[in-house]
Amino acid sequence: MTSDEGTVGAPGGGTARGPIGVGAVGVVPEEETGILAELPQGDLFRFVAFSDEGLPPAPRTEELEELEPEEPEAEDPGEPQLEEETTAYYPDYNVLLQDPEVELVLVGGPLALRRDLSVRALNAGRHVVVEPPFCETALDAERLAKTAIRRGLVATMDVKWRDDEDLRALRAALVGENVSTIQGAFLFCAASGAEAASSGLLEQIGVSMLDQTRVVLRQDIKSISAHLQRPAPGKPDHGFLLYMPLRSGGWAICQATTLGGATFPRWTLYTAQTSFVVSGGRAVAITAGAERTYGNPEDTVNFWQNLYDAIREGAELKCHPADIVRAMKWHEAALESDELGEPVIV
Repeated sequence: MTSDEGTVGAPGGGTARGPIGVGAVGVVPEEETGILAELPQGDLFRFVAFSDEGLPPAPRTEELEELEPEEPEAEDPGEPQLEEETTAYYPDYNVLLQDPEVELVLVGGPLALRRDLSVRALNAGRHVVVEPPFCETALDAERLAKTAIRRGLVATMDVKWRDDEDLRALRAALVGENVSTIQGAFLFCAASGAEAASSGLLEQIGVSMLDQTRVVLRQDIKSISAHLQRPAPGKPDHGFLLYMPLRSGGWAICQATTLGGATFPRWTLYTAQTSFVVSGGRAVAITAGAERTYGNPEDTVNFWQNLYDAIREGAELKCHPADIVRAMKWHEAALESDELGEPVIV
């Protein structure tokens, strides 16, 4: 990821300091949402080029209306005129990857193309940020991650659920209590019906819950047993429970539902001597009747600042691709368990 000097030089001999030159594929600059809209430009990043490869052709009207030319605004001779930066457009993505100004590629477009677009960028010596979801399958994600590691480049995704206030409070509590091994973990999510309306709740939020569980446990699981709650056979699930025995002993459970009723803490954890209860951005550690409360830390690691530091200075990634791959593999195992009606070894 880094050179001998601790920084990564721009492709084509560009500078290793200053804003990172950014290209984008599978997106258009006019979009108001998505990965390109989230890119902070200025001291950290500079948007220099894009390709709409992979996107359907833009619709065209049969007749073009004649527009009256706008009268140019009068220039104030007292104000210095700044040269307007232009963004290069490349219909051919391969040509964009030859642009020496492009150090980092933002990958959007159809999910089925994410792996190919990302691997092409990595093989061309460019870092990659993928718009969620990361890839179509865990196997695709693993190939992407291995390519980045082999090439010594950054490949990542903004895993926004890592900034959840309850997760951050719990992680602060685990550090404060010096916890090394967790014997039991329960994560509960009261979801909205909209999240389960189309493909089901496990499909929509399973990866995020499993990734958060992985972040907290930092232990391997033996298997996943999925139990889905459906209003009728063949219908999308509106609730699920995932049971995961840990290889080191102990267990983890993820439960989610769109149905109202009894409320539970977001997290409940058990260690050899301390239990943790987390909700509302506060984690309470309980040992022998004594309670200690941990709040949501204010020093949130900003994804884009971390990305800049990882590319320029070799900082540790906030969202490592190996973690994303692991969560996707667990999620696919959960879906397989539901299909087979039995636990699936991970």
